[in-house]
Amino acid sequence: MCDCYCGEIDRNNSSQYQNSEIYFGNRYKYKSKYLNLEKRKIMNNQDLSNWILSQEPRITQAISTGAAWEIWMQVELNLLLRQVGGLQVVRETPYPDPFGAMKLDIGVQDNSGKYAIELKIESANNAGAAVLISIQQDILKLSNFTILNPGARWVIGIAYSVPGKTALQKYATNHSNHAIYNSFGNIGVLIVTV
Repeated sequence: MCDCYCGEIDRNNSSQYQNSEIYFGNRYKYKSKYLNLEKRKIMNNQDLSNWILSQEPRITQAISTGAAWEIWMQVELNLLLRQVGGLQVVRETPYPDPFGAMKLDIGVQDNSGKYAIELKIESANNAGAAVLISIQQDILKLSNFTILNPGARWVIGIAYSVPGKTALQKYATNHSNHAIYNSFGNIGVLIVTV
């Protein structure tokens, strides 16, 4: 069954939140009605979406630099998961045999298990709705990654254009896609459970 939530995070609407807050440096306080790591210590797709959206100002600045910011986002997500979640994180780890030539964008481990994450970012090469095609290719790729101690396998898509965000949101509304979509400020985040 899909744990779907499609919506926009509104930091000015306090009725949307419970009493969970996360502080990211001195610059930004992000409230979340989903995130409560103090009690769970287990990562889920909504936590992941919230963590990414909490970095919207930095991501927007990175987007404005031009192409090739997907690697930057891999590093930022790696650091964010370590800092906020206290998780063990690695980048570019090989897939299990016989797919060892492929590399996993991000591997994560917490108390619950291991997580395999592929990341796809809207860019000049896959602008607008074309980012969804790249995400679907990563979904097929990630289906080849088997985990011994299951946590989850996720493909994360980040879009900034209206056509890109619309395509991601539409994809998430189909429950058979096992996806959630959230947006905040200038970005939309799709997380597909594979």
